[in-house]
Amino acid sequence: MELQAGRGEWFCALEWARLLGEQGRQAEALEVRTPYLATAWWTAVVAAAELLEGWAASTRRSRSPGSA
Repeated sequence: MELQAGRGEWFCALEWARLLGEQGRQAEALEVRTPYLATAWWTAVVAAAELLEGWAASTRRSRSPGSA
């Protein structure tokens, strides 16, 4: 999947970035999507925003009182 993502396969890039993010490798996940974001393709922008929102929500949940 990583190879196809690097070759410009959008759906592979989406999934590869998601997997990297789940492993705590958010910076690398964003790098996977950078070529798409650089084109200002709205679909890529929305997908990146959703990824960032998901990470933020996960962080908030892990820091909320009563989570352990």
